[in-house]
Amino acid sequence: MNHYFCTELGFEGKIPPTFTNLRTLETWIKILDATHLNIYQTLKSNLKYDGICWVVIPKGYHNKPNHPLVNHDIIGILKAKFNEVYCIQEGETTWWSSKSVQTQVWIYNQFAQSDRIYTQNSYDQKYLKGLFPNKQIFIIRSIMDPEILSTLNNLPTQTERAIIAGPLTNEYLGFNSNLLFQMCDIPVDIPPMGESRMPKDSINMAEPIGAKYLPYRMWKEWMEHLPQYRYGMFMVSAIGAATFPLNCGYFGIPCIGDNRADTQKLLFPDLSVDYLDYENALKKLKKLKTDNIFYKDISQKSKEMYHEHFSKDIFIKLLNL
Repeated sequence: MNHYFCTELGFEGKIPPTFTNLRTLETWIKILDATHLNIYQTLKSNLKYDGICWVVIPKGYHNKPNHPLVNHDIIGILKAKFNEVYCIQEGETTWWSSKSVQTQVWIYNQFAQSDRIYTQNSYDQKYLKGLFPNKQIFIIRSIMDPEILSTLNNLPTQTERAIIAGPLTNEYLGFNSNLLFQMCDIPVDIPPMGESRMPKDSINMAEPIGAKYLPYRMWKEWMEHLPQYRYGMFMVSAIGAATFPLNCGYFGIPCIGDNRADTQKLLFPDLSVDYLDYENALKKLKKLKTDNIFYKDISQKSKEMYHEHFSKDIFIKLLNL
């Protein structure tokens, strides 16, 4: 069966083998050997396709009455063009609940019309099964491309620094994570989500609270930078794809984090805590710092779990195609 992804990305066609900025979406497309189609162009065209359409409902256009997608029957139009349409709940599951009720109804109806719904975590799967009890709901897991991983080079030597999942914003709760590391006298670096997308206050306040923002990096550059860190932390409000624990697990960097994320609880079961359980997160951090046997065990286990749970074969199996 042919696979097509319809998203807001501007390009059309296959992911080139040399493409290295493989975020979650681009990796899905490459692993499935799918063809990417721009959703705006596909909705307007008269072409029909023999295969499955994977669609990510576009974000960011709500409350814009003149936007070409507002109030459009996206899934209905796509179902007339493809054999089946699978709707991916990409990102934080409840992001649409912050929109107007009219928008929530529209998004709900799009998911309800799809042949299947896919989400990224079993935690989200339970949520969606309650809202769509008669719908098939499966997991589309975060994954990294083994071809690009094999090309990583010039990896740095590990230092005593820590890296947190994201900036000093509500989605990533970076200030809180920074506090835990400061209590343990561990210097912290912060990966930005692109300076233009972040509040200026988040940038300006990093140095005064003892943290350091990194320059923005493409995915391969990020992976070649990451091994220098001894500790990671994924204590966030919005779990989404949760690629941060996945990246850490590949290199065996112990990551303390939210057990709602499949990547976190599968790779780091002994470092996973409930949402906002900073008490236990701090206890685990202190043990990592003081107990070298515990640290080495966590590190080795995460690398083993990476190969057990995040291979291409497991990814395809979970899709239940």
